Amino acid sequence: MESALGLIPTTAFFLMILQLVLSGSWQMLDKIDISNAINRSALLEGKPGQTTVYALGSRRETNQEVVALPGGGEVITYRSTLDIPVITNLIGSRVEMKSEGIAIRE
Repeated sequence: MESALGLIPTTAFFLMILQLVLSGSWQMLDKIDISNAINRSALLEGKPGQTTVYALGSRRETNQEVVALPGGGEVITYRSTLDIPVITNLIGSRVEMKSEGIAIRE
């Protein structure tokens, strides 16, 4: 009976750690996606003064903005909002991650 009382907090702790590991993995994947998108945009597309919002599925939204620099060139910024899958509701029912990236094109 006493061993069962120790099992409940151990299980809750395990689920919270698993959620943190999953969140960290999703964050790393999102940063890689943003880096790829910025490099592609800096090489191929994007005009100054342009703001584009991409809704990739129901879990992710990406905002790209291209701003002209006074001496020539552009600054390209990406902002991404991603809903992370929730394993347990111990740390909240909705976990959202925001990432940003920037590139300068001459």
